[in-house]
Amino acid sequence: MHPRDALAPKPPTRRPYVIVHAWYLEDMVALRDMLRSSGLLWHLVITTIPDRGKTLEALLPTIDLTCEVETVENKGPDVLPFLKVVSRLMPGL
Repeated sequence: MHPRDALAPKPPTRRPYVIVHAWYLEDMVALRDMLRSSGLLWHLVITTIPDRGKTLEALLPTIDLTCEVETVENKGPDVLPFLKVVSRLMPGL
């Protein structure tokens, strides 16, 4: 190993997360394109309402990113689903 190799940036050991509430499913392809253009290997967590869950699951092969889907009840402008996902991904936060 050459000494200058020690100064080279190291790839992240974990994928960064992005949490999205998918209300407008037609925007998922544009979101995928934006995430891909960053050059990072994202882990996408998508929340959506039960009525859209099956449609979203069918879209996952076209998204082609590491992702998971959580269905949540729609309670208007509610931040609780986001907080639940964050607390699951980052326990002790």
